[in-house]
Amino acid sequence: MRILLLFLLLLPLYLFSQKTEKRIALVIGNAEYTKGALKNPVNDAKLIAKTLDSLGFEILEYYNLKSQREFKNAIRKFGVKRDSADVGFVYYAGHGVQIKNENYLLPTQESFDSEIDIEDYSVSVQAILRYLEAKTNQVNILVLDACRDNPFESNWKSNRSVKGGGLAKIPPPTGSLIAFSTDAGQTAADGDNKNSIYSRSLSKNMLLEDISLDQVFRNVRADVLELTDGNQRPVEATQLTGQTFYLNPGNYDEEFKAIELILEQKTELTDALNILAPIIDDKPGNLRALELLGQSYIALENFSKALETYETLLELYPNNSNYFIKKGICYIFNNELDKALVDFNKAVAVDPENSYNYEKRGLLYREFLNDYDKALEDFNKGIELNPTDPNLHFEKGYLLTMYLEKPDLALKSYLEVERLDPEHQNINNNIANSYRFYIKDYQKALEYYTKEIELHPSDALAYRNRADLYASKLEDLDKALEEYNKAVEVDPEDSYNYELRGEFYRDYLNDYDKALEDFNKGIELNPTEPDLYFKKGYLLQDETPDLALKSYLEVERLDPEYRAINNNIALLYETYIKDYQKAIEYYTKEIELHPSDAIPYRNRADLYADQLVDLDKALEDYNKAVEVEPEDSYNYEVRGDFYRNYLKDYDKALEDYNKGIELNPTNTYSHFLKAYIYQNHLEIPDLALTSYLEVERLNPKQSLLYNNIAQLYRFSIKDYQKALEYYTKEIELHPSDVNAYRNRADLYANQLEDLDKALVDYNKAVNLDPENFYNYEIRGNFYRIYLKDYDKALEDYSKGIELNPTYPYLHLQKGNLFKVYLDKPALALKSYQEVERLDPEYQDINNNIAVIYATYIKDYQKALEYYTKEIELHPDVNAYSNRAYLYATQLEDLDKALVDYNKAVAVDPENSYTYEKRANFYSNYLKDYDKALEDYSKGLELDPINSSLLFVIANIYTKYFNKPKLALETLMKMLEFETLETILDSTYLYADIADIYLINLNDPENSLLFYKKEVERSPQSYYGYFKLAEYYVYYNDYEKAETNYNKALELAPENNNLNLSYINFKYINASYREVIQLSKIAIEKAPKDPQGDYITALSYLKMDNSMKALISLTKSIDKIIDYSSEGYYISGVDGRALDLSEVIMKRAQLYENYKEFALMCDDYNLALTYVKDEDLKTAILNKISKNCEK
Repeated sequence: MRILLLFLLLLPLYLFSQKTEKRIALVIGNAEYTKGALKNPVNDAKLIAKTLDSLGFEILEYYNLKSQREFKNAIRKFGVKRDSADVGFVYYAGHGVQIKNENYLLPTQESFDSEIDIEDYSVSVQAILRYLEAKTNQVNILVLDACRDNPFESNWKSNRSVKGGGLAKIPPPTGSLIAFSTDAGQTAADGDNKNSIYSRSLSKNMLLEDISLDQVFRNVRADVLELTDGNQRPVEATQLTGQTFYLNPGNYDEEFKAIELILEQKTELTDALNILAPIIDDKPGNLRALELLGQSYIALENFSKALETYETLLELYPNNSNYFIKKGICYIFNNELDKALVDFNKAVAVDPENSYNYEKRGLLYREFLNDYDKALEDFNKGIELNPTDPNLHFEKGYLLTMYLEKPDLALKSYLEVERLDPEHQNINNNIANSYRFYIKDYQKALEYYTKEIELHPSDALAYRNRADLYASKLEDLDKALEEYNKAVEVDPEDSYNYELRGEFYRDYLNDYDKALEDFNKGIELNPTEPDLYFKKGYLLQDETPDLALKSYLEVERLDPEYRAINNNIALLYETYIKDYQKAIEYYTKEIELHPSDAIPYRNRADLYADQLVDLDKALEDYNKAVEVEPEDSYNYEVRGDFYRNYLKDYDKALEDYNKGIELNPTNTYSHFLKAYIYQNHLEIPDLALTSYLEVERLNPKQSLLYNNIAQLYRFSIKDYQKALEYYTKEIELHPSDVNAYRNRADLYANQLEDLDKALVDYNKAVNLDPENFYNYEIRGNFYRIYLKDYDKALEDYSKGIELNPTYPYLHLQKGNLFKVYLDKPALALKSYQEVERLDPEYQDINNNIAVIYATYIKDYQKALEYYTKEIELHPDVNAYSNRAYLYATQLEDLDKALVDYNKAVAVDPENSYTYEKRANFYSNYLKDYDKALEDYSKGLELDPINSSLLFVIANIYTKYFNKPKLALETLMKMLEFETLETILDSTYLYADIADIYLINLNDPENSLLFYKKEVERSPQSYYGYFKLAEYYVYYNDYEKAETNYNKALELAPENNNLNLSYINFKYINASYREVIQLSKIAIEKAPKDPQGDYITALSYLKMDNSMKALISLTKSIDKIIDYSSEGYYISGVDGRALDLSEVIMKRAQLYENYKEFALMCDDYNLALTYVKDEDLKTAILNKISKNCEK
């Protein structure tokens, strides 16, 4: 960057070769004015004409032009010849005046009584400049020796704008120099000698050999100032471009041209010194030779010799500001910026009217001293002195864009450059860049890039810029590629064109092969350019890290201090090669090279944290990053992430995020992560919401923002409508985001209970991304859980498996569907076994397979094998509990069951679930109610608000310990829980309390109170009315019982237990025929339940229809024998569960009545196989002994 800027600083020094020029001059001298005649203008014009003739100019001479017509004809003739010449020179001596800052030259015989006459009959200087403006690629010189007293001023009113005090300053057109015999607004005396002081000095200095044009006029100014004691100060303004111009090249002109060509081409630079040596020996004070010597030393980077040369030049010409500028440039190369500024200041001091000096000092302030305000002052001063200099406006625009961040003002400056010089190098590029990067008007940017191409069709830069615009903003990749190809075509030897096209192939077309081709071509053209190796390495690192490393190491070889190369090599070792010690080595190199750069500290910290698990060293490096760049908010962000993710120190994480926000209040990242901590770690939803809303204010398009706000409203604040609003915002912002649709669908399904809308959103997710297996997975779950559409669930799981056949979870869900919902255990087993094949250690898969073997296939040894596998893989509570249950229920090995329950407790002694499971075992299998109560109580100690434990403890107190008050006290605890409403939603707590009051404590008042509470709490639930009905039956209030039974049946007409209870009620009321009819309906609804047949039999007995009673009783016995394993039993009219032997004995009695003694005895023996009560067993044996032994 700096080399380029120094080149720009040197550019106006015109290091170019010359060719033989064709020269044309217009010389006019007007002296014989009717009023205010002058003595010297004709003599002065003749002197200058003679001088120019000796310098090879074709001369057009005119003297005492009388009228405006004559004057214009002379100018027009010059203009015709000027078209074919390389150098144009106009000299005018005579009267000139200014009106409203415009200059006019006066014919000799016109009458000028007012300023209107001036405008009508004189000649505007602009008439001459028009011919010079058309020749901006050549040398144009206009000398106005016309600042003499205005003889007509006394004729004009004093309030007119015509001024007699000299001419107004004129900004020269590009390629021109305008000289005035005295400063703007001043006059120069005609002089007492034959020639004026100014013309004598100009003639003398033009004849000097090897003096550059600008030095000629500097010499003239010095002469005139000295001879007039400072009263007359000649000035000039220049916009010369291209070659340094010499009016009188000396004997060594060809040698000088050869040197200039060497310097231009930057080849064989020492030859320039060899050519100059004998010339300087011959002419040690030759200005042109010394200038070329200084330039040669600069090109050879011998700045001390260059400084000596310019000191010599300044001794010869102490007022030449250019030599101070060149000295300053040498000091810049030597990094002596203070000395450079001293010389730039001297340049301004010796030539304060030269805009070029302010331009160069402005560049020094801008590019090297970083004093942008002073740079702006200098550019503005230069523009004030020379408002038509496009370079000054250009540099000002660049300053305003790149350093002062005022793109609107910059564009104004750039547009002024365009107005002054539409073909100014790169102006269209810069205007285009302003529209593109700052104003975001991409069509305007395109228009100006196209202008640049039309002006400079062989300039690759313009094509590259337009290509980048097409790619990055207009998203027309075809046109972008055309432009990159064009850049390569117009400059096929420039490696940078291949470099940029390679980046385009890589970043936009994902054509990595072509990108690699271009990077390799660039390397072929420029094998010492580290950027190309760097980009090649970056391209290769994902697929071929070994080749990438080779490229990165080449960058290191070419430039060991290449920015970030050690960092990238370290990342390669860390991420791809997994050589973490090498990665540490290179991160450390980067730190040693750039100890004030926070990036390598952060990267090394990440490595310590993520891979080497050295959190202390990681924290040291994060702290060091903060230390070296304490004003960079990002350092606090990443350290905050470290505190949050690794140290779980959320307070320190918040401190860092807050510091980041303090340094950069508009950085949404820290606000976002701060909200995340409040939401997910500290669970302070109000503060989380505040931070999220600040993110929304700063950047409504922040990724995941609306999703996180929706999640906060949904899961923490429980405001589901707000959650819906933000999920919808997320969808509106990102209508192709399937995750947003899935989240909203889940909200509709779980909280808003709008299953239709949920399905619409799940379908939308599938339609947006039909190749994403996860969309089918979650829609399958929705079909299964909410819509109970198991066929569609199966379709979705199967589709998900088709898309991702190696994903175990989908096979698991498919297996669960077959097992639980579709009753296809064989297919379930097949799916589970596929999970096992894909991932033998998949959590719980062995449990699931074991359940199939135990429950459906009845292969208990296989079940045991898989439960044992699960324990070997995951020796957790569930694994031991499941095997224990198998030992207890199927293998009848209670000792081993107890061992496994004990292991479950030992694995997780703080888990209430383990004690609950062991307590169930003690209660149900070992009948050790004391130990059961002990385990239930321990579980409750660990989980004091576990309602299921409280219910089972209460049941033990009532059923096994006859301690109804303790049972009541246990249940009453739940009335004080904050979770009471949740408990009441899922249990019949009030009814259970009422049962204890009624059955165990004989407290009808409180029992009635709590039964009514049950009804009040859940008026749409049948259970409260059902229990009230039974209560009223118990107290013989059959009318109220009937009312409550009817209400319960209205709410739950299909409930089998309710129907049977109502039938019992009717039986008690002796409504036997109605009992028989209702039982018939109950049997149709629950054909396996023996209770309907049993109560029918009792009713027939009451109606003295023994035969039908016998038939119904036989049906009930058959059903209890067949289906008792499914939990069916028979209860008496009083609600007591009957022993099967009791029912069989009733049938035996009927057989006895019918004198079917053989059948009677068969039933006695059958009853004996089922009897549990010892007294009943004795009675049966007596009957057998008495009636059946015969």
